[in-house]
Amino acid sequence: MTDFKTINNLGLNGNELVTLTPEALKTDAMHNTGFDDFGESDFNEPLNQLLHSIHKDSELTTLGNILAKWDIQKLLEGRLCIEEAYKRHSEIESEEIASPIFIMGLPRSGTSILLEMLAQDSAHRAPLMWEAKYPAQLAVYSDMNKAKLIRKADKELKIWQSLDEKFAAIHERSAKTPAECIELIAYQFFCYWMSQCHNAVSYKTWLAQNDWLPAYRYYKRILKLLQWQGDKSKRWVLKSPSHMGQLDKLAALFPDATIIHIHRDPLKCAASASSLSESVYGMRSDSPWDSRAFTQHYLDALPGLLDYVIHQKEAEIIPQERYVDIRYADFMSNPIEAIASIYDQLKTPFAKDARSAMTQYLDKKPQNRDGVHRYGLAGGIDIPKVRERYKKYQDYYQVPSEFQHPRGDRPARC
Repeated sequence: MTDFKTINNLGLNGNELVTLTPEALKTDAMHNTGFDDFGESDFNEPLNQLLHSIHKDSELTTLGNILAKWDIQKLLEGRLCIEEAYKRHSEIESEEIASPIFIMGLPRSGTSILLEMLAQDSAHRAPLMWEAKYPAQLAVYSDMNKAKLIRKADKELKIWQSLDEKFAAIHERSAKTPAECIELIAYQFFCYWMSQCHNAVSYKTWLAQNDWLPAYRYYKRILKLLQWQGDKSKRWVLKSPSHMGQLDKLAALFPDATIIHIHRDPLKCAASASSLSESVYGMRSDSPWDSRAFTQHYLDALPGLLDYVIHQKEAEIIPQERYVDIRYADFMSNPIEAIASIYDQLKTPFAKDARSAMTQYLDKKPQNRDGVHRYGLAGGIDIPKVRERYKKYQDYYQVPSEFQHPRGDRPARC
């Protein structure tokens, strides 16, 4: 496989080679697509904040600058195609997203494998990675087809694996695997994943302080388009950690939504999230990753978020009959029975063919198939003090602590 990191050894100046300005990126996107309408202008501020933070906070290599341009420009090209699709097919607007299921939980808490399993039910559908990467190209290019887009998406995703051989063990992705909702919300340039990839600290702060409603409106706009292009009879199953902080947006835009909230030890999630962030940032920068700073920031920010979720749950912003809580420990010890419990709580029949499909899926995807993800909590974290801050959350949901020591290297499927 090509070693793309050799680009960094060519003596090129990434800042001079790649122009990361809104104007240049938009111009290139318009040239590449042949379209010029990006839709509503409210995406400009988050885009500008992201680019400003990359210039201010990130220490990117030449390859890092190239990847940043690639990611941002592809999102801009996607917006152009989405808006063009709506112009050509006004009926997309009338699509109804009925009774969607939203999976949420802390990053690295098992939401991905839960999404993949629920997507095996023939009554469900999840957005696939190729759809997330190219949501509207089928609608606007007559020479484009599904097979071409799948091949393009697979090639793009394989680049990630070539940049860090450990990445597949941390987070498996291919063109046909279900996509996380951040892939769709990112078209409005609201995306914590982008802040992690570039260690864009000020952008992360901006995201935490600003209203995500425009991002969720555009997210729904993309779901309508994907539904119009695909099977309209199936129920959407969707997932993202960011949904935890946006329950009011989900309730407003999807009033018949169902929530499945998976709970895991926040310290274990913090350690795993830092490991993932170190991997993706390491693809773009030679600067050392400050695991302790990331973990401390993560652990400082979460108590308020978890209190918000508890408050929203008790306020029944989503009715209790459409809100299911499960524990990561229970799910991982017996995934099929945990899912049977979800169906039971939602008073939905768990069909034999769905159970069989999920069982077969797990059999073909054994834990640690792509390698063991080993990680530990950064040194210097006062675990007893942190545990006290998370006592309310862990007691409320009966979440067990997974470790008590500053370092750990047990295998974990996240």
